[in-house]
Amino acid sequence: MASGDSLLSKMGGEMAVDAFVDLFYDMMVEDSNLGKFFARFNLQILKDRTVAYLVGEWGGTAYNGIGLFEAHAQLHITKNQFDIMMICIKKALKKLKHDKRTSDEIVKSIELMRDPITDPGGKFKQWYVKKLEDAQKENESKQDLVQTPMGFSIPRAKLEEQLAKEKKQKELNEKLAAKRIARERALLEGTVSPTISSPRQASPSPRRTGQAGPQKKQPPGADVEEKALPVKESAAEGPKEESKRSSDKSRIAEVKSKASVEKEADSKKKSEKAASAEKRADSKKKLEKEASAE
Repeated sequence: MASGDSLLSKMGGEMAVDAFVDLFYDMMVEDSNLGKFFARFNLQILKDRTVAYLVGEWGGTAYNGIGLFEAHAQLHITKNQFDIMMICIKKALKKLKHDKRTSDEIVKSIELMRDPITDPGGKFKQWYVKKLEDAQKENESKQDLVQTPMGFSIPRAKLEEQLAKEKKQKELNEKLAAKRIARERALLEGTVSPTISSPRQASPSPRRTGQAGPQKKQPPGADVEEKALPVKESAAEGPKEESKRSSDKSRIAEVKSKASVEKEADSKKKSEKAASAEKRADSKKKLEKEASAE
C-alpha cells in the first residue's frame, strides 16, 4: 500500500497512474514521428507494464519485471524519441489537471529514466555484458544448471525464482485489468465521475451527486472481482432513479463528445501549423532562387 506522502498517493492511486499512462501512450501513437514505432507492439501490454513499473517506482507494489535497460536495449530508442515522449507526458498531466508540484515531481522521476532507456554513452551496455559474463563464470562452477530461453546457463533455483516473479507480475497485471473493467462499467452506470482528477481537488457533495453519503473505503486487498460484478437493477426503482440514471448517461456522452471535439481541434491545429510551415519554406526557396538569379 502506498504511503500518504508517496507520489502514487499524490497522483490518486493505481487507477490515476493507469489513466495517465493510457493517455500519454495514445498521444505518442498519434504523433507523426513515433506512431510507426508502436505498430509492431501490443499497445495494451506496453501500457500494463509501464503502469506496473511506475506504481512500483512511486510507492506502490514493487515491480518484478526486468530492468529499464534490459527492457529497452534492443529497441535503440533515440534522444529525440525520448524528448517527444516527455512532451506527451507533460500534455497528459496538464489535461488530467494534476497540480504543478505533483506534475513536476512526475516529470523529474521519468526524466531520470532517460539514460537507462536511451544509453547514450553505451555504459549500460558495458555493465550488462559484464554482468552476463560474471554470471556465466559463476554458473560454470555450480551444479544443476538449466538454460534460459536466451541461451544462458543459470542455476535451477534462480530460474524458478524468475518464473515466480513473472507469475506474481502477471497476477498484478490481471488485478489492474479487473479494476479497469470495473471502472469502465461504473462509468457506464454513472456511479463514478468520468475524469480521474488530482486527489487535492474537492470532491462533489453527496447532495449534488444524489448519493446517500461518503462511501466506506474497501480494505487493502479487497476482492476486485466482486467489484466488477454487474449491478442488478431494482424492480421497485422509481421514475426519479430512472431520470438520474438517464442524466448520468447523458453527462458521460457529453464528456466523450467534448473529448472528441478537442481531439479534432488539436488535429486541425497541427494541420494548419504544418501547412503554414510548408508555405514559409516555399517562400524561402523562392527568395533564394530569385537571389541566385540576380
